[in-house]
Amino acid sequence: MSECPRSLSNQTKLRIRASLRKLWGERLKWKRSREKFFQSWAESIANAAKVGGSDQEELEWDSYDKIKREIAVERLQLAAEKAKAKEITRIRAERAAQRKMERMQRLAQRRKEREEKQKVEGKTKRPRRRSKQEKEELAVAEELKLKAKLVKIQKKKSTLSHVCREHRRGWEKLDVAFIKRPQVQKAVSLADQIRAAKKRTGDVNGKAFSIASSDSQSIEVSAEAKFSTVETK
Repeated sequence: MSECPRSLSNQTKLRIRASLRKLWGERLKWKRSREKFFQSWAESIANAAKVGGSDQEELEWDSYDKIKREIAVERLQLAAEKAKAKEITRIRAERAAQRKMERMQRLAQRRKEREEKQKVEGKTKRPRRRSKQEKEELAVAEELKLKAKLVKIQKKKSTLSHVCREHRRGWEKLDVAFIKRPQVQKAVSLADQIRAAKKRTGDVNGKAFSIASSDSQSIEVSAEAKFSTVETK
């Protein structure tokens, strides 16, 4: 069985009230002293920040708010400038696209008008492709031309060789007549005379052969180029 709560006397109640009042008074005193300390500490920091160092500018009490507002204004201005630049870029791109479209439309219109004009005048001509027979005939004609040129080269070579032989015979006769002179026979030996005659005939033959070979090489190169162009066609 639970016991019934006993009623406190008035004296006991007074003592409890006094102890509680004292406890709460001490707590309130501690709270106020702590708030006072923090307030004095914040004031000292604010004064130090306001005064600053020897090379720093003195700030006002609302300097932080002013700087904050200035930073916000600068950010807004920067955002507005970016938006403006983006809008200008978009407008320029739209104008460029519009100009390009108009130019393409003008070109298409001119092309259409030109085609209509050609149809009216009957000047619409399409490039005709050569048939296989025409290509073969063209190749045969080119081959005949090249054969004629090669025949001319052969004739030229035979003529040059004949001239070289005649020239060599003349040089040989001249060398023999020159060698038969008594003054030359006395001054120059037989070996030297033969060597000089061979040198003269070799120089003449080399010049004639170089001329003929250069002509034939140029004609052959042109012939190969023409054959290659005909085959590609």
